[in-house]
Amino acid sequence: MNWLISRIQEIFSELSSFFATPMFEIGKKQYSLSFLFTLILVIIAVFWVSRIVSNWLKRGILSRVGFDRGTREVVATLIQYF
Repeated sequence: MNWLISRIQEIFSELSSFFATPMFEIGKKQYSLSFLFTLILVIIAVFWVSRIVSNWLKRGILSRVGFDRGTREVVATLIQYF
């Protein structure tokens, strides 16, 4: 059983070092695979949150204020881009 646990720890250690190893360099900054995955996840999260906020504004706030559909779409799209 101890052999299995030590082998699993070895595998995780190797994977960790693989993801942390710099893959390329731009300027004097080195970028690893884990940085790229984190960057992609942050970009996806920002797009997701901006879409949720835009829809909330469009369907909730702006429709209650009484804007017509075109105005709601324009304002929500501008907010989503910001």
